[in-house]
Amino acid sequence: MAAQLPLVSDPVWGKIITGSTNPNFSHLAVKMTVKKVQMGHKTGKSIAECAAELRGVFEQNSTAPNIKKDIEAL
Repeated sequence: MAAQLPLVSDPVWGKIITGSTNPNFSHLAVKMTVKKVQMGHKTGKSIAECAAELRGVFEQNSTAPNIKKDIEAL
């Protein structure tokens, strides 16, 4: 069974956004979005807003071969 994408409210997103955990993602769009939301959070965006944006990238790229590995890294 494929890995499930955590809900926006899952604490894993906040850990990635704040940098307290740093999964080794392989998909370029995910890597770029992680950096973007980390910077956005530092300049005042909420964790919830950043989490929704980051999760959205996973959803939009759900058919990409290496995205499944990135989901499992969560």
